[in-house]
Amino acid sequence: MKRYALLIIPPKDTCDYIDSFRKKYNRNTKDKIPPHITIYPLFFLKKGCSEEMIINKISSYIKTISADTIYFKSLRYFKNKNNNIVYIKPDKSSIIFLKNLFIKSSDAVKSIKPHYSHKPFTEKLFIIISNFVINLANQIFQEDFYTPEIYSPHITLAENISRKHFDEIIKKLKKYNINISFKVTSVCIYTNPGGGIWNKLTEVKLNNQ
Repeated sequence: MKRYALLIIPPKDTCDYIDSFRKKYNRNTKDKIPPHITIYPLFFLKKGCSEEMIINKISSYIKTISADTIYFKSLRYFKNKNNNIVYIKPDKSSIIFLKNLFIKSSDAVKSIKPHYSHKPFTEKLFIIISNFVINLANQIFQEDFYTPEIYSPHITLAENISRKHFDEIIKKLKKYNINISFKVTSVCIYTNPGGGIWNKLTEVKLNNQ
């Protein structure tokens, strides 16, 4: 099933700089998706909802937010038995801006209601079961973990780092003076057919862009 995500993609020079780290420490992800900030995570289009509908809905919600410059100066990391991650975190004012984008995007995605046409019973049953699974996934990956209070915007530099190399990579990355800033003028909608490379569907402009 086709998957969607709302992302902020930095300018090319910033992406190139971040990719200089990802080429060393994050090779598995580097070729699948560009450096990014996740604004709204994985979601699916429900039955009766077209890509045009979700694009228009997202545009109508986020165009109320004006473009702004965000700043990254903090290198962070955490150890997890499933996934060791190193990332850069935006400053406080940038987090407020990004959380506002998250809230608007979240409201836009959740405002789309499914529409059903008259179908045979077996197809209706299939739709009901499919939507149950999708809604359950939405609850697990979005509603429970992606609330405004818990939402933590960041740009990943490296992930799936082995325990053996984790401390060594942290030591090397701490030598760099992280000082990144760029103006956010749009949110990109990316799609994935179910594995592999993510592709940009469209770019939704913020206010006055």
